[in-house]
Amino acid sequence: MRIFCAAAAMATIAWAPCHAANCSEGGGKALAIGSWTLGPIKADETRDFTFEINSSLKKPTKMVEGTIWFEDALGRSLNGWKLDPDFKVQAGATAEFVLSLGKLNFGKRLEHLNRDDLVATLCTEKVLYDDGTKEEFK
Repeated sequence: MRIFCAAAAMATIAWAPCHAANCSEGGGKALAIGSWTLGPIKADETRDFTFEINSSLKKPTKMVEGTIWFEDALGRSLNGWKLDPDFKVQAGATAEFVLSLGKLNFGKRLEHLNRDDLVATLCTEKVLYDDGTKEEFK
């Protein structure tokens, strides 16, 4: 499954917890980033992050409230973006999420750091399952 999201300016950050370290124990494990890639700069000056997101949830999702965070090797937060609320993934499966970012909301330091010095974390705050039940991670 592939979800594509075009990120708006700073509004995405305003809703997010301050830092990946604020993520609850369960919220950091419910959905996890398995791998990620950063595409080249496109003609419209955007770049795509592509994330493979692994679910450890027992049911398929209908909606998700979560934030993808990048930190450097010293644990300093570089940037965070909200996951598309309509992101869907089957129980125990992997789904692809593409986040398209423009120059203003990309972050210079994130672009120039060595990949080995970057840590990507997905903090899941809430989930609405296909069966209508909800789960919140605090």
